[in-house]
Amino acid sequence: MLPREANIGGEPNLNAALENLSDSEAADFRGWGYKERIQFLNGYQFLSTMVATGLRRPDGTGFQGAFPRSIDLMTAALQAASPYFKTLDAENAKAAEQAATVLQDGTKAEPKGQDLVQKYLLLRDRVAWELANGDAKNPDPDKRFPPMTIRYEVLGTDQANPGILYSRTIGTTPNDPDLIIEYSTMSPRELWNEGLRLEGKYEDLGVSFKKLDMSGANLRMGAGPLLILGIIMTAIVALLSAWWLWDHITTKNKLLNLAIENIQKDPRLSPAQKAKAILDINNSANFFSEIFGYQFPWETLIISAAVVGIAYFGIPMLLDFFSGSKEKEKAKSRKALRPSGATA
Repeated sequence: MLPREANIGGEPNLNAALENLSDSEAADFRGWGYKERIQFLNGYQFLSTMVATGLRRPDGTGFQGAFPRSIDLMTAALQAASPYFKTLDAENAKAAEQAATVLQDGTKAEPKGQDLVQKYLLLRDRVAWELANGDAKNPDPDKRFPPMTIRYEVLGTDQANPGILYSRTIGTTPNDPDLIIEYSTMSPRELWNEGLRLEGKYEDLGVSFKKLDMSGANLRMGAGPLLILGIIMTAIVALLSAWWLWDHITTKNKLLNLAIENIQKDPRLSPAQKAKAILDINNSANFFSEIFGYQFPWETLIISAAVVGIAYFGIPMLLDFFSGSKEKEKAKSRKALRPSGATA
């Protein structure tokens, strides 16, 4: 049985932390100061918690990240409702197709987030250690910071305790941490609000990322400075966008309500089958109503294929572009080189 807090000792190897990074990412990391480290740790832990799956706490209770849970609920709801979509009018049929596409792209965003969690795992440990030890001797006064004590969650990645979610404290005052980063106890609504708060923090740092904008405007793309933070936040936005768009489409067009009406009238289904299908739909609706409530002003927003595309579907491609491995970057560089004496 692990204690709630476990201290970590020893310096995480810097070269190992940089091994999985591209040259651009490594250069980006070396330019970080105190604020960039803090927000990387916040963003990394948020993303890790959102996409975690199949974990256990020290007391034996299971833990599933909010995003995998939502994908399961959305899938069950769509499977229950989809047989009745063929009777919908043109507008609602289009909305049903969009809902299915949001779910499909959401299932792609989850493993991409998990890949990034694995890619930056050693960097997370290194950054936590650096914050705990401080950088008071840095010749750049803008980047100096004192030692601090941090408590953050380890989400199944401790080789000595595989699959276990527990809190780790690093620093000299374990009973009085300066920074506590624990997201696993947050509700989906709290995670949504925290994700939006992190967006603001990243924007304040000047991070370039694809911003979650519910009007479909104000695109912000590009590698820019703070490349790693941009990748982390873009992955977070992909998850938040899937939630927002699913609820937007299904609520505004009352797709799930229409499906329930048709399920209740379907003579081919037994009472038990009807109850199961309606329960699957309501479980999804309850999850999202906890996040957004029933008073969200959907009527003021226009949903269309263009808005959906702007708000979400470019994100997986963007992540692929930004988060290539070091080997991919080296291969690209080698391909660009011509043999000696070659001419254009």
